[in-house]
Amino acid sequence: AVVSTQSTGDVLVDKLCGLCYDRAWYSKVGGVTAIEWLIINAPLKWTIRNQQLFINATIYIMIDLHEEVSYGTMGRAQALYEKIMRHCNTPNPLPAISAAQEKSFHGVVHHLVKEMMSPYPVVRKQARQALTLLSEITCKTLKEIIEPLSKDLIAETVFLKKQPLFHLPENKQLACMEAVVFCSSLQPRLITLDVTTAPGGHKRLLEDVLLICNLPQADLL
Repeated sequence: AVVSTQSTGDVLVDKLCGLCYDRAWYSKVGGVTAIEWLIINAPLKWTIRNQQLFINATIYIMIDLHEEVSYGTMGRAQALYEKIMRHCNTPNPLPAISAAQEKSFHGVVHHLVKEMMSPYPVVRKQARQALTLLSEITCKTLKEIIEPLSKDLIAETVFLKKQPLFHLPENKQLACMEAVVFCSSLQPRLITLDVTTAPGGHKRLLEDVLLICNLPQADLL
């Protein structure tokens, strides 16, 4: 006999989140409704532990329905995304809850920074809004939230440590430039563009942007 290592709660999350990944919009509605119910009724510590699964499920809905008629499903998924963020990350005085939040916070911020580079505009926008929301509910600046957890990730994904901007498809180029503008316009600033140092990083990125701007229009189509 095969013995499952999954708890009943884990199976429940898998099944209900799985509805969000079904092709039919009405299955996605069922998934959103189920997650909404769990957010209200499940123990907070359990919800915090599973928040990344809930976030991933709602993001998939946004990606899958971003160019389709969704009968309100897209709006509900976006509202649920914010509700999950607020519910799971609002500071709590109980030591057990606070410890669970601290443990999951790194993964949430890391995920949101990566989603700023999504090829889908709706996901990028949602990630920036979620980071701003985390700043609001934790009473910390975005610099305080992002810098300790994801500084290396920003260097790798936003400033394309491993791949030049010029070699990326157009949607990824736009994502990168949006992320740079977002990170460099925060107060206090998360990053300061510096083109006077080594040839990599900021300097190479700006050189790639200028190269793209100077290309003939036909080459961009």
